[in-house]
Amino acid sequence: MAFPLAGAGSLRPATDQDHPASSAGVRDQGCAGRRPRRRPDSCRARRHQAAGAGHAPREHRGRPQQSHLRAGMHAWQGWRMRVGELELCPVSDGSFVARPRYFDDDAHPGARPDVFDRDGAAWLPIGCFVIRIGDRVILVDAGLGPELQYLPDDMYLVGGQLLTGLRAVDVSPGEVSDIVCTHLHTDHVGWLFDQHADPVFAAATIWLGAKDWDHFVDGPGEMAAHIEAGFRRCAGTPRLRLLNQDTPVAEGVTAVMTPGHTPGHLSVMVESGGSRVLLLGDAITCPVQLEEPGWHSLGDIDPVLAERSRQRLCLWLADGRTIGVGAHFPELRPGHLATAEWQPVLSR
Repeated sequence: MAFPLAGAGSLRPATDQDHPASSAGVRDQGCAGRRPRRRPDSCRARRHQAAGAGHAPREHRGRPQQSHLRAGMHAWQGWRMRVGELELCPVSDGSFVARPRYFDDDAHPGARPDVFDRDGAAWLPIGCFVIRIGDRVILVDAGLGPELQYLPDDMYLVGGQLLTGLRAVDVSPGEVSDIVCTHLHTDHVGWLFDQHADPVFAAATIWLGAKDWDHFVDGPGEMAAHIEAGFRRCAGTPRLRLLNQDTPVAEGVTAVMTPGHTPGHLSVMVESGGSRVLLLGDAITCPVQLEEPGWHSLGDIDPVLAERSRQRLCLWLADGRTIGVGAHFPELRPGHLATAEWQPVLSR
């Protein structure tokens, strides 16, 4: 398929051979015995608590119907892209079921039916990305893991598909040389360590923002106990790289500081042969934020700083040669800004 931006890379839709159909079970967070060790800091939880709602009884949590789960975990078709000498492809760990109020407390439940098109909800991916360069395999973000998590306002996260997705693109856990965590929210670190705090990707160096370490590992941020324990085992070893500035990860791959969603949030710039792709993490959660004035992610810890980071990224995305994709963009379809409107580069 022809690509509309000169020098921006070469995309092709994936075939069934690239991403064979797969399914996996999910489990309730409560059944897993996972307990937050600190009060959650995400705006999703803060907003719920601020309203005085507390924790809703299980029967009132908006448990998803099994038919909805099956609909959200359909076989996902992706793409592959050549970026100069690098290869880039997406892998989804599962689904984030979002509603308009995630982006604006005052949003009408029926807002933007083109985006929230399934009973007033949008089934967004929990996206990760694989970058191949030479003998290195770089994974950007590590998904939610095999969990089902409930959020306020009948929203939830369901994961568990990352390892299956990696196998579908011919990557085994032992081949992953590096993991760049855009940030340490739960749906980006879930496969880093197993329940015994042992690394799932045993040979990988983990790169992350130092201020996210300060906030989530040493500070008040929410983190599962086994993920924290795994990080602490890595502390002070070559397997952990804490970043305070824009930093090259590999030739053509740079971690770019984009704080605000979390204190140490990173985006990843993939650039080679005159082509540039931005992996945005949650700095831009969904393109709808770029089209609706005042819509922001309720997960932003520092909304003012997050907006400044978004504006910086938008300058790149509007320069005519850069495309970008975030971890929760619909169908993980990349795009760019044209006349202040979001334009996906792959059509349905």
